[in-house]
Amino acid sequence: MLRSQLFQGDKRLNKCAVDPSSHVKLHDKGDFVSKIQEALVILDNALLIGNDVSTQTYGDSTESAVFDYKSNRKIINHSYQNAPDKIVGVMTITRMDKDMFELEQKMPDIIQRARQLGFQRTFAAFLQVSTFGPSSPPQGRPDVNQANRQRGRDLAVAI
Repeated sequence: MLRSQLFQGDKRLNKCAVDPSSHVKLHDKGDFVSKIQEALVILDNALLIGNDVSTQTYGDSTESAVFDYKSNRKIINHSYQNAPDKIVGVMTITRMDKDMFELEQKMPDIIQRARQLGFQRTFAAFLQVSTFGPSSPPQGRPDVNQANRQRGRDLAVAI
């Protein structure tokens, strides 16, 4: 049974994970192909070109990305292969699921770190804006930095 949020519950991919006759291969179509494409982009920075994504088709671009994914991770069934093939079979979907599951487990930490870094950048910008120019304008002159200081405060509060 596949565990990643992306693949979990997909009947076709779960069948692929246990049944060698259910490999995903060239010209297959459907939502299950879209999930494989999404995993390839997330896990391997795959560049899918042509109509593969819009038509949910396991086309040449997807096939090439699967080959690269398998080559990078040395996913080879040594009982009958010497090199990776271009299909998503039991070993490939199991590895993709494992990689996606591990990445999904890290997501809360990644999101928290991104929020902290975003706050730090905004606060640093606020400090720069709030100390930009004279703290108070000469008597009788408008405060040209008041809008910038207020904008910095508003951004800091929003974050």
